[in-house]
Amino acid sequence: RPGFPLDDLDGLTVWHESRLEEEDIENVPSMASASLPDLLLNTRFSSDLVIGWVDQAILYAHLGEPCKTKGEPNAAERARDALHNGYGIRTASAFCEFAATNGPDEISTGPDSALHVGPLAQAMATEPNLHLIQRWRDLTITEPGQPETAADTLPTIP
Repeated sequence: RPGFPLDDLDGLTVWHESRLEEEDIENVPSMASASLPDLLLNTRFSSDLVIGWVDQAILYAHLGEPCKTKGEPNAAERARDALHNGYGIRTASAFCEFAATNGPDEISTGPDSALHVGPLAQAMATEPNLHLIQRWRDLTITEPGQPETAADTLPTIP
């Protein structure tokens, strides 16, 4: 079984995992990049569940894989803990909203390490699924120059 297992995502059960494996989604990075329309149509899971899992998978894929051995947590685990416990952030869309609305430039993740908010939000903004999720949740699109609403893209009639 590939690393970075799906059971890292909130609310995912063994039954969900088996069904997702039938769709060739076996780990967090494959969930982050999966086709949202295909997932919604083929799995018949609740749209809110699928959107939430993909949103969380995007964040986790960008933070990196946590270490599964006992001992000191790695950078990915410290970053997750800092975001969850310090700011209540569990998804990529929440992180991008946080970054866009007066979030700090850095979040301390340990004595000698920090998570750089701006560059991480910019990297997440390149994820096609993030834009679909933001549209679904009616959030501001994070890509620079992207219109905020569909009405902004309509031509004006003279």
